[in-house]
Amino acid sequence: MKEVPFDKGVENGNGRSYDESGNVINLSIYKNGYLVKDEKINRKDKFSFKQGTWKEFYPDFVVKKESNYKDDKLEGPVKYYNPEGQFTKMDIFKDGELVIDKTANVKLEIDRDYHAGGRVKSSVNIIDGKKQGVYREYDIKGNITSSKLYRDNEIYAEGLVDENMKYQGPWKFYYKSGKLRSEGSFKDGNRDGEWKFYYENGKLEQSGKYVSNLPDGEWKWYFMNGKLLREESYLKGKEEGYMKEFSDTATVIAEGNYIEGRRDGAWKFFSEAYTAQGSYIDGLETGNWKGYFSNGKLAFEGSYFEGNENGEHRYYYDNGKVKQIRNYKSGLADGEWKSYDVTGELILTTTYIAGEEVKFDGAKVGKLIAAELLSLGH
Repeated sequence: MKEVPFDKGVENGNGRSYDESGNVINLSIYKNGYLVKDEKINRKDKFSFKQGTWKEFYPDFVVKKESNYKDDKLEGPVKYYNPEGQFTKMDIFKDGELVIDKTANVKLEIDRDYHAGGRVKSSVNIIDGKKQGVYREYDIKGNITSSKLYRDNEIYAEGLVDENMKYQGPWKFYYKSGKLRSEGSFKDGNRDGEWKFYYENGKLEQSGKYVSNLPDGEWKWYFMNGKLLREESYLKGKEEGYMKEFSDTATVIAEGNYIEGRRDGAWKFFSEAYTAQGSYIDGLETGNWKGYFSNGKLAFEGSYFEGNENGEHRYYYDNGKVKQIRNYKSGLADGEWKSYDVTGELILTTTYIAGEEVKFDGAKVGKLIAAELLSLGH
């Protein structure tokens, strides 16, 4: 779902996009009908690992918490804000573990249990009254027999963490509800062998094999109804060969070829709205691209060079009338952009130079006015 603000018939202001679960995944800013900023947040990669910036919001969309993830582990600062948007505190994480600042006002304890002979039976950190990080159990000889990972008193994984803090052997990871999220094996801290990932209802989400922490061989993804979502092959962590992605009704929605993890050659993308097709070289769009509505009429046409829009790009209504004409030079808006209503009447002209808006509906704006004033000695 997408929320786009309109003012006088054109997009203006802050917009948001949501995933199927209602989580915000895009923050957008529009100006005079054009997208000027698009921030991707709260994203998971195809292996369901959290990556990049994650944000939580108050009901009025003021940021409540901001953090960064790398391969599903918190990494770097986690910032907290009050309902007025003012910064209140910050925690630091490294490889998913809270870094304790000895100068901070934090109560740190180590909770230990002991065997009858006095050897440690189990241990875990208690930070401000909550279990955090690695919990270990030991046998009577002092060998680690099992481990659990805690976050704020809740177990989110269990397996074995050795004395060098490396994951070993079989592991299971859990959702906050306690339901199984994934299972597989580690070898010296790296995922190794078969892994399975599950939806929270227990249905299989994806499966495949790792070699030294890199996906390798055939991987398959599934919809919650059990139907195939995507199938592709990997070689040393990179996509290799032909890929197909399906809708939940088993219709193909994307297909094309990968070479060493990059799209290459002809690709097609299908949706309810339109079909797009064009070519890639070394992962970058190249040459002419076209999109078609379901009625067969042209929806879009334009050229790319090394992944950047180049020259004139045209967008159409499904009645065949031109909707927008945009001009680009090496990926930057350059020249006139024209917008038309559904009858074909021109409603807006904006002029750009090297990505900068210099005229809006015939009126000079921004840097062009400043430059002319300077040239006049003002």
